[in-house]
Amino acid sequence: MKHCINCGNELENNEQFCTNCGTKQEAQHTPSLESKPENHPPEKRKKMSTKTKMIFISLIALIVLLFVGYKIIEYINRPTQLVQTFIEDVEDQNYKAVQAALEDSGTDIKLNEQNVKTFLTYLEEQPDYWNTLKQELNETATQNEKDQMDSADQDDASLLTLATNGKKWLLFNHYVIKPKEIYVKLTSDMDNTVVHIGAESETKLKKAEKTYTAGPFLPYEQTAKATYKTDFSTTEDEAIGDPLTDLEGKYLHYDFSVQGNVVYISTDDEDATIFVNGKNTNEKVGDDSVFGPINTDGTMRIHLERKGKNGKKEKSNNVTLQASDSDEYIELYFDEDVDDSDEEYETSTDFDEDDEEDEVTEVIEAHYKDIENGDFQEAYDAFSNKKRSAMSKDNWAKEFPTVYVNEATVHNVIFKDDTHAIADITLYSESEDDDGTELEQTFTGTWDVVKENGNWKLDSTSLKEE
Repeated sequence: MKHCINCGNELENNEQFCTNCGTKQEAQHTPSLESKPENHPPEKRKKMSTKTKMIFISLIALIVLLFVGYKIIEYINRPTQLVQTFIEDVEDQNYKAVQAALEDSGTDIKLNEQNVKTFLTYLEEQPDYWNTLKQELNETATQNEKDQMDSADQDDASLLTLATNGKKWLLFNHYVIKPKEIYVKLTSDMDNTVVHIGAESETKLKKAEKTYTAGPFLPYEQTAKATYKTDFSTTEDEAIGDPLTDLEGKYLHYDFSVQGNVVYISTDDEDATIFVNGKNTNEKVGDDSVFGPINTDGTMRIHLERKGKNGKKEKSNNVTLQASDSDEYIELYFDEDVDDSDEEYETSTDFDEDDEEDEVTEVIEAHYKDIENGDFQEAYDAFSNKKRSAMSKDNWAKEFPTVYVNEATVHNVIFKDDTHAIADITLYSESEDDDGTELEQTFTGTWDVVKENGNWKLDSTSLKEE
């Protein structure tokens, strides 16, 4: 049985309209027993195994750790962090940390405790420059960090620069603090001069007037000591160069004079062998007749020896060298009765010493006046072939500061023969150094001059500042 959907009148199951109100009935379905859904128990979900859970958790933890590690390494490797740490280490005089940082840059400088400590002391003694350098490093680091640049951009003249040295773990720019590498160009006026720069660097200058290079060194004041030794004496010279004032590019230039005191030997046999304190020097007097370096404290006696006509050894007179003998002629003759006016000089009969002395004086005075006027080519042309072959005009000329006054006075000229003479001079100079320092200097000494193609030329000099 069913009921009308409108009035509730009882109806047969197959009646489509209500017999009471006439309303059409909608189909009504009564679920049969057969259509009732079966009441099955719910399916149970499979539980994840403990092993799978551990793998899943470990994977998530690894991803988190890698991400955190990446961020930490990225933070630590920031150029600003590197610069800040380095500045703190410098100001704390933490030489071990500074040395490690500089070594990380891949520099060719041989770093050790001593030179790193000296470098830190140098920076400490230059507070204005150090403050400027800190600012440069910080600005460069900030710019590189902001722009993610592959290379740092900083003034090449800086003693320390922020640079990149490849990649770290193939992911990050490897930022480093790199020191400026300083080289020293060395020349000496004597063969086989040994130069020490610092405690470990030793350079042998085998040839006089030839330029040798030592380095690289850390950028601080480099003190170099040159030593020239013979069996009879030792002479030394020292030079100091400051990278903030004396550097040319990456080079300091040191020109040593270790000839020391010398004597000029006047003798009747230039092929005779020189003996000092009875010991053979294996040096002959030669054409230039110059011997040195010498001691002038009375401890050095000098004489000559040769084989006589009969094959017997002959000796000249002995001379004990005193301070007054320095840069002067000493007379060593085998025939002590010889008249010096006849034997000491071998000049041609038409040789007029007065005229020749005037010519030598003119050459020397004009040479220094050309330097004063900045005419270095004319001054350079006054040198002998030997002296010009040992150095170029440009290398020679660049050694001069700005010269205002350069006056040479020739006091005396001694002629050995008609092609070789020694001139005793005084040089007065007023100049300005590269840093603007005004210099007023007086030098005394000698010029060795030779005659080439009829003209007197400047061959070698020994001048010392008074």
